[in-house]
Amino acid sequence: MSESAVQIIARGLRVPAETAAAAIDADPMLEGATYSILEEDEDKGVWRIDAFPTTDEEAQGIAATLRAHDGLEVVVEKLADADWLAMSLSGLPPVEAGRFFVYGAHDQGKVPEGRVNLKIDAGAAFGTGHHGTTVGCLEAFDTLLKTETFEKVLDVGCGTGVLRPRRARPSPSAPTSTSRLPGSPTRTPRSTTPNATSISLTA
Repeated sequence: MSESAVQIIARGLRVPAETAAAAIDADPMLEGATYSILEEDEDKGVWRIDAFPTTDEEAQGIAATLRAHDGLEVVVEKLADADWLAMSLSGLPPVEAGRFFVYGAHDQGKVPEGRVNLKIDAGAAFGTGHHGTTVGCLEAFDTLLKTETFEKVLDVGCGTGVLRPRRARPSPSAPTSTSRLPGSPTRTPRSTTPNATSISLTA
């Protein structure tokens, strides 16, 4: 863009917001436009569109399309100069679940002693520990391992393989982990504990 990058924000009720979003999708000149649409205020029924044009022509086209729909308040403002990567990673703090400590490379210095430390960076695969289902599985796994020993473990739909590390349990065999989702890693993460191993997955 010839000037500073801009962000285009439109607010209004659901119908005009969704109609405007559909118009952006239908315009061949805006085929590559990047935008999001979400309900910003459920109580007031306010929906919001955020668009991030990459050219002046695209910015003009998006703004014109949004303003063509009655009921939308459209604002074009300069995109703040910020460390977007750092801001994104700040929303992914370490996760503690029983004996497990799941963290990304950006939290390398926060790894505690005496825990099963799992380094997993956010990606397309499911299982960074930030979803309640993953935390719940890890906590349940931790509880079971206090009283049980499992000869064989099958982790179906393993995603990142967060439940896989051998060191997490007193068992002679490593779990079998499989996932058929695109974006799942070809190898599971490596635990930072001494007995950690990695294993190939079915992707």
